[in-house]
Amino acid sequence: MKSRLRRYLISLAAALMFVGCILPAGCAEQAPKAPTPAEVRVAADASASLLMQRLAEAYMAKHEGARVAVEFAPEDEALARCASGEADAAAITRELRDDERQGEALQLCAQGISVIVHADNPVGNLSMADVRAVFGSAKTDWREVGGEAGEIALFRGSFNAGISRAFQQAVGADFGGHQNLAFCTVDDPACSALSINPGGISYTLLGEADKFEDVKAVSVGGTAPTRENVASGTYPLAMPLLLLACEPQAPETAAFIAFCQSDDDALRIIEMAGWARTR
Repeated sequence: MKSRLRRYLISLAAALMFVGCILPAGCAEQAPKAPTPAEVRVAADASASLLMQRLAEAYMAKHEGARVAVEFAPEDEALARCASGEADAAAITRELRDDERQGEALQLCAQGISVIVHADNPVGNLSMADVRAVFGSAKTDWREVGGEAGEIALFRGSFNAGISRAFQQAVGADFGGHQNLAFCTVDDPACSALSINPGGISYTLLGEADKFEDVKAVSVGGTAPTRENVASGTYPLAMPLLLLACEPQAPETAAFIAFCQSDDDALRIIEMAGWARTR
């Protein structure tokens, strides 16, 4: 009796081993699971954060398991996080200073800045020197820049601090002390001071002038403010978006940056957000 029971148990064990070997989880060596991709941490300033968040979402939707976290940080802090290893990439909307250059940086895109005047103003083009002189208080009458006699009235431009900074850096003038400066923003429909002031001038994001019947954008240095001209670099007033890969650059970071730079979905997102893909 015991002998039969022993033979039965041995046969049962052998059968179970055989069944286990022919199942995926049995004796055959299983393929190792792919490691979970590391999270890409992007420190982005206020002007870049929304676009970078949209790009991150599109990247994760297209690459199963990928993880990209976009965190807001002022420009200097974003660069500091990059240097300290707290971030894998930084997205900022200004040019780098010489002492800030670290790792690989590319200009992903840019937003054009239009100089705008009243629609009845005969001036249709201003040289960069004229823009600098007008916003820097050196010229205060329209006839000094090819227009009809009349006082130039400056109006503060965009609410966007990045746009304001980029404009002042590009123009190279501090217009805070101009005697005619008004604290009224033309990109607020409730405050359309420029549209009712024939002598007014201001600046705003490219395309914003289309929201006002009595406002027009002028060419700068003979170049019209169009997205195509911003993309080609021929239009001189723009806010750049720089994407920096922090060192050492991980493969996941390189893959995300490559997506932002060349993927068709990424380029579509950039354009829909009002940015011009630079080249």
